[in-house]
Amino acid sequence: MQPSIPEDKTDIQYRASIIRQLFNAMMSARLQEIAQKPSAPFLFASTGYDKYMGDKDAFTLFTVAKDGKTLAASSKILLQENARVKQFGFTKGELERAKTDIKAGIETQYNERDKTKSATLVQELINNYLKEEPIPGIKYEYNLIVKYLPTITLKEVNALINQWIKPSDRIVMIMAPESEKSKLPSQTQMIALLNKPVTGIKPYVDKVTTGNLLAKEPVPGSIIAETEVKELGVTELTLSNGIKVVLKPTTFKNNEIVFSAISPGGTSLYGDSDYLSAASASAIVSNGGVGNYDQNSLQKFMAGKQVYVGPGISSYAEGINGFTVPKDLETAMQLVYGYFTEPRRDSVLFDVYKQQLAADLVNKGNDPNSVFGDSVGYIISNYHPRSRPLSLDRLGEIDFDKSIKIYKDRFANAGDFLFTFVGNFSVDSLRPLLTKYIASLPSNDRVENWKDVGIRYPNGVINKAIKKGKESKSSVRLTFTGMTEYSPLESTQLNQLCSVLGIRLREILREDQGGVYGVGVRGGINREPVNSYAITVSFGCAPENVEKLTGLVMDEIKNVQANGAAQVNIEKVIAEGTRGMETSVKENSYWLYSLQNKYYRKENPMTIVNDQKLLNQLTIERTKELANKYFNMDNYAKFVLMPE
Repeated sequence: MQPSIPEDKTDIQYRASIIRQLFNAMMSARLQEIAQKPSAPFLFASTGYDKYMGDKDAFTLFTVAKDGKTLAASSKILLQENARVKQFGFTKGELERAKTDIKAGIETQYNERDKTKSATLVQELINNYLKEEPIPGIKYEYNLIVKYLPTITLKEVNALINQWIKPSDRIVMIMAPESEKSKLPSQTQMIALLNKPVTGIKPYVDKVTTGNLLAKEPVPGSIIAETEVKELGVTELTLSNGIKVVLKPTTFKNNEIVFSAISPGGTSLYGDSDYLSAASASAIVSNGGVGNYDQNSLQKFMAGKQVYVGPGISSYAEGINGFTVPKDLETAMQLVYGYFTEPRRDSVLFDVYKQQLAADLVNKGNDPNSVFGDSVGYIISNYHPRSRPLSLDRLGEIDFDKSIKIYKDRFANAGDFLFTFVGNFSVDSLRPLLTKYIASLPSNDRVENWKDVGIRYPNGVINKAIKKGKESKSSVRLTFTGMTEYSPLESTQLNQLCSVLGIRLREILREDQGGVYGVGVRGGINREPVNSYAITVSFGCAPENVEKLTGLVMDEIKNVQANGAAQVNIEKVIAEGTRGMETSVKENSYWLYSLQNKYYRKENPMTIVNDQKLLNQLTIERTKELANKYFNMDNYAKFVLMPE
């Protein structure tokens, strides 16, 4: 550890911080590349110089080993990669990519400078007061980066590691589950590893793929129908391949476009024996890359681009979600086209994916809260095989070839997809990209919908205790379920009822009793596979207080059923909802979700404007009616996590 680097109070100090940022980014990129190999002994690793503790900074080497046996090997690779940089330095290509990323990031902030949220500005003031961090303003900071970034040389970045690595000043910390203790290296072994000279290393080879992202140039389609919904500022398009497109240009942000694509089907169309392969398909494809670029090459290709595109397959639908900025919109469209038509098969990264899953499962199995959550989910689904928690012995059920086949099947017919775009664009600017990359997607005459696979909530009263962990702490979940009918008003008011109850339970359990670490109430209506609801009251407490506090929860529910909620709490919830809505309607994400939901379910999109009105209709009598309807004392489950 070293004395803390002074805050960036001068231009020269700010330039030095950019150099450190470049080093950290390039080192992390190298380690991430190693982690993508099945032979890597770690799941994740990072190396960088930053603030550490109090007035001390530190050059930190961090790794998450796959298990205790690989900890020494993980440490060895970390030391080896740092030695590689110390001996040979970074490459010009690595530096240029890191510079491009930093410039792209600051450009996004600069372009949004007149739309900066108050919370961000307040945090800057807090940091200035508590830590004496300067507040030069985004314009000044942007100009500094534009000025200094091109002047930073590879020699300056490479020189840093010699300043940071000091054999006389080292701290090694190892954290592992008790079960891994026997596999960990001893103190003597770790010291020997740190002191052993690293020899035989070669310079890093920066492999970069060049050329087009897509293997085949799309053959453009056309727009065959166009309708304006002026009241919503929306344009509806029908493309020649059958795809429906909804466009809403906005000025909420200067540099943001969000989009989605959705189609009915999902994992429900495959048998239980294929479920894990289907559920893993999109993650496997995402790890494989797209078009001419494998995952590592794609990460390098995306340097400086503000783009995210991710395919997904859920229980009842498949689709793509993404965001970008106007200058990178075409790249985003290319990725969308690629994930539909040119997903890559990468069996090597499939092995890495399974290794990461295995490590996650070991950690989850040792975490009481994870075991509790998985158990509750399985029981509340009435022990449906698709809700059975994933375990190490079931990883073999994920079949690589089957996953790829299912993925391609889900995206084979683009004609039944709905695309939605919201953000800073004009309809005219989007038309040529839509015809080239979206109207060109393959389609066929297949008509399909999702399938009901029979997942239902159990009936009756369930009382389950799950014993896991040593800490004298319990978690309680009370879940009320049943059938209902959906309407926007019903859904809104059920959520409001949960909020009202949450306010009162916090008063009773935390403020009056002082007996909980926290309490929450959440609920909602599911529309697939059938209209049903679930409301969960959850809190943590000492094991000896479980029954008393559970009784108080039940008493308050019965009180609302008999008398309704307090008017003061109803007013609080309405006021909070109103403030939240005022903020939400100025967010692109709100409009993306709302428009997609309405068009996908073939509902009137004009009803979006009624969302605000729905918030103001809750009354005492209505909370009483809702409580009697949704808190069925003959149909609920009580789950308690207890220490072993």
